[in-house]
Amino acid sequence: MDTWGPLAITSTFGFKYFLAIVDDESRFTWVYLMKLKSETASIIKSFVNLVHTQFNSKIKTIRTDNGQEFLLKEFYNATGILHQTSCVSTPQQNGIVERKHQHILGVARSLLFQSNLPKTFWAHAIGHAVHIINRLPAPFLSQKCPFQIVYDHLPDISSLMVFSSLCFASTLPANRHKLDSRSRKFIYLGYKQGVKGHILFDLLTKEIFISRDVIFFEHIFPYQSTVSSDNASPPAYSISAQSLFDDSIPTHNHSPPHHASNHSSYIPSTSSSSLSNPNNHTSSSLDLMDSSESTASLSHSSSDSTMHSSHNDLSIHNTPNIRKSSRAHNPPAYLEAYYCNLLSNTIHPSSLPASTSSAESCKYPLSSYLSYQHLSSAHKHFVLSLSSHHEPTNYDDAMCDENWKNAVKVELEALNKNNTWTLTSLPAHKKAIGCKWIFKLKLHANGTIEKYKARLVAKGFTQTKGIDYMDTFNPVVKMTTIRVLLSIAASQNWPLYQLDVNTAFLHGDLNEEVYMQPPLGLTLSAPNQVCKLQRSIYGLK
Repeated sequence: MDTWGPLAITSTFGFKYFLAIVDDESRFTWVYLMKLKSETASIIKSFVNLVHTQFNSKIKTIRTDNGQEFLLKEFYNATGILHQTSCVSTPQQNGIVERKHQHILGVARSLLFQSNLPKTFWAHAIGHAVHIINRLPAPFLSQKCPFQIVYDHLPDISSLMVFSSLCFASTLPANRHKLDSRSRKFIYLGYKQGVKGHILFDLLTKEIFISRDVIFFEHIFPYQSTVSSDNASPPAYSISAQSLFDDSIPTHNHSPPHHASNHSSYIPSTSSSSLSNPNNHTSSSLDLMDSSESTASLSHSSSDSTMHSSHNDLSIHNTPNIRKSSRAHNPPAYLEAYYCNLLSNTIHPSSLPASTSSAESCKYPLSSYLSYQHLSSAHKHFVLSLSSHHEPTNYDDAMCDENWKNAVKVELEALNKNNTWTLTSLPAHKKAIGCKWIFKLKLHANGTIEKYKARLVAKGFTQTKGIDYMDTFNPVVKMTTIRVLLSIAASQNWPLYQLDVNTAFLHGDLNEEVYMQPPLGLTLSAPNQVCKLQRSIYGLK
């Protein structure tokens, strides 16, 4: 057993959870929809009585996770049921029901995607998915279905209909007059246990209705047709569905649809012909309204121009009115720290001269949405200087500038002064890690260059745990310590000074035996020498 939820989208009847119960031997699945998780306890007690009454057997073991809703110790002791729980953060120990969740949700999503139903119908899709899954043969059961294992006979699939397809149900005689319509338009939502009828949803009154006298059009999906009608070339059933939504009920001059009493699925011939010929949408729609008229007026020998014009007229006539919400839309919370559309006068690419390059004539230039006019002169100079200075990305580019040459020289002198490494030959059983120069500019508050900083970084990702490093840690200061120091200084009116310790990371000995390839710019006394590190440098594990 396992519960699923909560879902942010409440179902049509207010459900947010469902409890899945899977029989370990037959894989037969029961699903119970719930509004609150606290309903689980009463459902489990009712299910135990259900198994005892309907199958004349008793449940021996229940396996769940550590959810509080499954902790019914007194009930388990009274009924002699063993309660097995999985370890913390180990869902694979309850893997049968976890995988069953994935199977159910996968089938339910497919049903909703095919029909384009609103997500509030997810509970009906879950119920219909479980109804199908219990009747599918499985290799685990020697190509038998769970229903056959539990009930010892094959299931009756003659009443299995296409989920969310269009159907017409007979109206109740007590509520209709002589001139009223004898049927209503519905979509099919599945089966109701214990009732020999179909769950239907009225497209006009938006109410749930159960009936046994239903005529199905399994190739038509009303909600899918409303979306497809906006496309340039809608599928054949989109126009057919719109014609069925007229005030009059379709005539029965065409082939009879699939009635609930029929045991074989039927698809009208117009649907198959329209699907085989993508240019024959109009004839299929008119065939549902009047087959004799459509056969005489629209045949395969008609010209393409006539068919396209008539198709466009029907598409315009049947296009639904799209209602736009008047509710105010706020940006998402994760965009609160960003500012968009700061400039009211945006530059359109059409207003740029023809000689402008492709980079300058982009559709949404940054200069149209970002402005520095409200910044102070010092801050503006600092921001603009970030893009005016160039930082080299490799050693060869840096050596073209004398400033970067001096920065590399200063860094190597600091490394040698602190005895960071010793030059030696690489042992046969060792492997030297690589290194790389990183070049960064340090700027003053006004945007001028403070210094050129060259830093040697080891490629620590090539190290092997247990050989050239053991544990990893970051020797950084706690922010709590800094806040305490600042609060004391503020209360005592003490002055505060900040200083930068050069190569502070070199003040720690390296206990592991680590060899590094010599960096570019280092003078070697002999070929094939490597650096045996004595101090920990940037990049090491």
